[in-house]
Amino acid sequence: MAARDTVRIDVNQVSDGIEKTFRELDEARAAALGELAEVSAARLNVRQRDRDRLAAKLGEDHPRVAATAQAVAFGRSLLAELKLEQQAAAAKPIVVDERSWALHGVVLDAERQPQPGLTVAVGPSGAPPAQTVTATTDEHGYFGLKGLVGDESRRQPLSVRVLRRGRLLRTSDAGLTPRAGRSEFREIVVTVEAEPAPPPRRTKKRTPRE
Repeated sequence: MAARDTVRIDVNQVSDGIEKTFRELDEARAAALGELAEVSAARLNVRQRDRDRLAAKLGEDHPRVAATAQAVAFGRSLLAELKLEQQAAAAKPIVVDERSWALHGVVLDAERQPQPGLTVAVGPSGAPPAQTVTATTDEHGYFGLKGLVGDESRRQPLSVRVLRRGRLLRTSDAGLTPRAGRSEFREIVVTVEAEPAPPPRRTKKRTPRE
């Protein structure tokens, strides 16, 4: 009987090939969504002009104007979702190993608008800053952070908080349980109040010299 040749498979090479394929698929999906968003934006501009033309001709209270305005609002919400999907597909995954974990995602307001400049903090509930991993959302509301898996994080889920200049906006209802080698994506919706207007400056009245 002829001896069978032993075929050895490099697991790392296979894993790298799979990761490369996923990255290429994400890049292609992001490009396709970007093109679709551009087409949708162009159509939305045409519909907005139609709405303005009808309003000038028929008046703001006309049913056709109201129906067109609803279509414009619906188109804007769809366009916002397309952009969010594009950003998620274009986001590069955070590299983790057997001792680390990662959390990335996007922070939105109730109107599904990205929120830049917010702090996302992950750590045990009530933990001091030294035990908290933080990241700041970019102009698209995207954030990414990475931490090590230690004994403390294995015992209990971690709290995910969103803050603006130290003021708490949201604590995630679903705790995060870090797992070695895992990267998790989350969409976090916060309620953002308008910034208070600065108080007016007081000017000293000059007293006329005698």
